[in-house]
Amino acid sequence: MNRAAAVLLVLATLGVVGACAGNDGGETRCEEFALMSEGDRTAVVEQLLGGSPSAGTVDLTVSAATYHCLAPDSADDLVKDVLG
Repeated sequence: MNRAAAVLLVLATLGVVGACAGNDGGETRCEEFALMSEGDRTAVVEQLLGGSPSAGTVDLTVSAATYHCLAPDSADDLVKDVLG
């Protein structure tokens, strides 16, 4: 599986998780998210996912959001956008 396919698989998986997620924390803009510490990014994602997400789900979502927010022209995107 190439890297792009792996990223799409992670994003698709997160989309399923995101369908049940609240949007608290997801209102953070990519420009801000990209400058946060790893701990702050984790806190934003935990708030976005709500409930009791597994550590793996949080880690995958932080990675996907970080990757999404590094894309050109993503500064105004919201973190919740990574969940589709």
